[in-house]
Amino acid sequence: MISYKDKEVVVYLDSSGAKVTNRGEWMRQKWKVRRGWIKVHIAVDDQNKQVVGIGATDESISDTKEFKNLVGQSVENVEDKGGEVVQASADGAYDANDNFEFLEAHNIIPAIKIRKNAILKYDVIHTSFFARLV
Repeated sequence: MISYKDKEVVVYLDSSGAKVTNRGEWMRQKWKVRRGWIKVHIAVDDQNKQVVGIGATDESISDTKEFKNLVGQSVENVEDKGGEVVQASADGAYDANDNFEFLEAHNIIPAIKIRKNAILKYDVIHTSFFARLV
């Protein structure tokens, strides 16, 4: 891993999946049996395209549940190399109050797409992030 000495790092998080096997595909469709998937969750440094956090799960684990693990790995790996994670960017799959609170506890700016039908509770919105952006 490259050195992050005294650098501010922006981390992007996402996941992707792949089928485990094609064996018995006709039987799965006929009998409505669930297919097996492996999901890979990745956190990448935006400047150097360096993977700073990674995890693998099955299809039953949502992106939201893996968020804290990825950000925790990213913070640990970047700090070990002398840097600091200042922002975490992700798509709407990571939109959850727990994730925003976790980022605030680690003093990281969230850049997570908020769902269209999200209900914004003003007592939950953390003004410290907006103050840092101005």
